Amino acid sequence: MKKTSKLIFLPAVLALLALVFGGCDSGSDDSGDDGGNSDFIAVSAIAGVPVSAATGIPLTLTGTVQPANATNTSIEWSLQSAGTTSASFDTDNVLDATAAGTMVVRARIADGTAEGTDYTQDFPIDVIDLPAYVMISVPGGTVSADIDYNGGTEGTGEGPFANAGTQNMSIAAFTIGETEITYELWKAVYDWASDNERGARKYTFALAVGKEGDDGTLDAAPTNQEPVTYIRGRDMIVWCNAYSEATGKTPVYYLAGTGDFSDDTRVVRESEAGNVNFTSAKAENAVINPHANGFRLPTEAQWEYAARGGNPSDSTNWNYAYAGSDTLNNVAVNSDSHTAAVKTKNPNSLGLYDMSGNLNEFCWDIDSEDNYNQYRQRRGGHYATGEGNCVLTWRDTYNTNNPSPALGFRVAAP
Repeated sequence: MKKTSKLIFLPAVLALLALVFGGCDSGSDDSGDDGGNSDFIAVSAIAGVPVSAATGIPLTLTGTVQPANATNTSIEWSLQSAGTTSASFDTDNVLDATAAGTMVVRARIADGTAEGTDYTQDFPIDVIDLPAYVMISVPGGTVSADIDYNGGTEGTGEGPFANAGTQNMSIAAFTIGETEITYELWKAVYDWASDNERGARKYTFALAVGKEGDDGTLDAAPTNQEPVTYIRGRDMIVWCNAYSEATGKTPVYYLAGTGDFSDDTRVVRESEAGNVNFTSAKAENAVINPHANGFRLPTEAQWEYAARGGNPSDSTNWNYAYAGSDTLNNVAVNSDSHTAAVKTKNPNSLGLYDMSGNLNEFCWDIDSEDNYNQYRQRRGGHYATGEGNCVLTWRDTYNTNNPSPALGFRVAAP
């Protein structure tokens, strides 16, 4: 019996020894492209790199490494070709271009393909000429619920802070346009975005092409710095996405139901015709990409906070009846026959112009009684209205499908 037992266990011992020594051999043979690290995961692509930029607007280069669990994901950027753009790096990943053309940037990930082998990918970026547009930084703050709203000068509705009840309202820091969007800027972005050569990335504005001021001609060449008019709220929403894309930023507005904001095909690029069903309208029912750094309509709270000077503890500026003054004529184009060029009057304490006159300005907030998302708040006075409709607490709603010679907008961003 003992002899039989030894014969039974001998093969098992030999198999164990083969496994041990064989395992050592397989580690040597399996080095492959990963330099001996069997857990190494190579980079397959880099997505989300801007395809456009604008002259004079710094472009921050960003990209998403695929797969997300790649072993190395740190991207180093370099300028391979400036072309005619005169582009240069301000910092490691911020580019400035001063002329139109096409530049090529390279993304490099050290040891991205294998240990000792980098991953590189080149990206062409089209640079376009756009008129300058200044964004003003607005520091965050807290608005007390018991704030005094200008004594007897309250306007219709009194605004979001007056309706805050017993709760204070905190406003995070943001940026907002120094002026209303001019027709010159509107048309430059409009022409670029609606070009047929853009293919699937083309933007569609079904009806409104815009006017220069209240008495301009539709789709004419710009001649001065008056704000754009005769555009609809849905046009503004789509244009914000186009302006974001043109300047290398991530668009804000995506089609309803979007959960994956990396899907570029879900960006809202269509301003639909007037007979669209509001329950399914693309712009009206858009959802906001919480990770986007692009341009958007300001919220009503952001608009009023900025119009008042952005500092609730500054009782002088905060409690002016109008944006920057108690004397309307100092800061607003109103009771006039026509719109005027932006920056005709004095700014408020933040350096923001025309927030109590020239044009009403569209905000993102929907009328609380609107079940179809087509009525949004408008704020500020306009060129033909009286003092009562220019006070900072005045508010009213307007249909996103109706253009007006007295309605415009300015944009906000993080």
